[in-house]
Amino acid sequence: MNKNSLKPLLAALMALALTLLGCSESSKPSQGAQGGGSSQNASFFEVPEFTLPTLDGKRVSLSDFKGKVVILDFWATWCPPCREALPHLAGLYNRLSEKGVEVIGLNLDMNEPAVRKFLEQNPLPYTVLISDQATSLGYGVSGIPRIFVIGRDGKVRGDYTGFHPKMAKTMDTLVEFLANN
Repeated sequence: MNKNSLKPLLAALMALALTLLGCSESSKPSQGAQGGGSSQNASFFEVPEFTLPTLDGKRVSLSDFKGKVVILDFWATWCPPCREALPHLAGLYNRLSEKGVEVIGLNLDMNEPAVRKFLEQNPLPYTVLISDQATSLGYGVSGIPRIFVIGRDGKVRGDYTGFHPKMAKTMDTLVEFLANN
């Protein structure tokens, strides 16, 4: 098999794994360090750098947001908890962007036309990138949505898997604290 013929197989396996491991109607936030826990338990590890494309082909790097509070959201259009988190993250961005808070959506669909159609119907005010397998693996993503809150120092201060209103409140408190300090 050549390298190009493996891409669809890898994409299908990744989608299946994410579906089985993390994305379901009843997805709840995980608890624990690095593996998707609350901000109180997250280890303060430095995040891997990435450069990924937008749907318009512009290349965006994490380092473009140096010195800001960054919320990274690994998500997919077919994931119900991911879709539930999007309006919440948009509201957080709208409230706190003037205080140096950025949200970056890292889409895992591997189907740009589907992502484009979804975003036409559900516009987001923040940057959305088309993620690749290397980036999601580099962040240890095994379930989605997977949301990392990164402080101005470039270290993870919060790490959440799933989406639930209680988790959202905890995340909001952390982001507001980081934005104001």
